[in-house]
Amino acid sequence: MIIIIKIIISLLATILLAVLVNTYEDIKKRNKLKMSFKEALDLVELPIVTFVNKGTKLNFLLDTGSSQSLINESMLFSLETKRIEDTMFIVGTDGNKISSNLCTMKVGYKDQEFEHNFAIKDLDEAFGVVKQESGVQIHGILGSDFLQKYKYVLDFKELIAYPK
Repeated sequence: MIIIIKIIISLLATILLAVLVNTYEDIKKRNKLKMSFKEALDLVELPIVTFVNKGTKLNFLLDTGSSQSLINESMLFSLETKRIEDTMFIVGTDGNKISSNLCTMKVGYKDQEFEHNFAIKDLDEAFGVVKQESGVQIHGILGSDFLQKYKYVLDFKELIAYPK
């Protein structure tokens, strides 16, 4: 009887240890992959994350309401992108469908790299308003397509985006 109790206690301890190790690894991975938008939210009240492409810093607005990720057309000359021989239609805030060219671009955040398709649009006027009011230049939008592809969740309590 004592041997059975010792075996059960040993099994429970092993299971508990495995759960603790897995939980620790998940937290460690989440912390490594999390993206903070606290500073941007404090500064301009918008969730913005800075990425890098070919040494150029790019500020992306995290926008779950946008189904497609966008890059400002005026930035393309300084970025490393690959044009996609396809177009798509984007529905603007006014409800009109707008044709858009596409490109693939790699962007880095800390030691992570993401490759994603972006719709190319002239966003100078829209982003110029934010620049004028806050001094922060936005270069693109990371839409729900990016967030879904990389399984990112926006946490407005902690002011981070993290993979789930």
